[in-house]
Amino acid sequence: MNEYLGVNLEEEALICGIKLEVTRYQSMFSLRFKSKNEFARFYKLMLEQGIFLAPSEFEANFLSFAHTKENIDKTLLAAKSVFKKMEN
Repeated sequence: MNEYLGVNLEEEALICGIKLEVTRYQSMFSLRFKSKNEFARFYKLMLEQGIFLAPSEFEANFLSFAHTKENIDKTLLAAKSVFKKMEN
């Protein structure tokens, strides 16, 4: 699931012209935006969508067996909406 999440986050960001690198290792992942201010904006907008991430790009996020594909798809849908807001 981590691979699915990471690849899709990178693709959705790229569609909106946002450079994002998702580093993954087993159940952990971190988000690194090219622009320094983009992480803070992404984090806040994701919170508004009900998606809770680690509050710093220097911290890891974790997936567990409790996260279903539905949870991941909800996260991706929220991220797609957030990326569209960020491209403006």
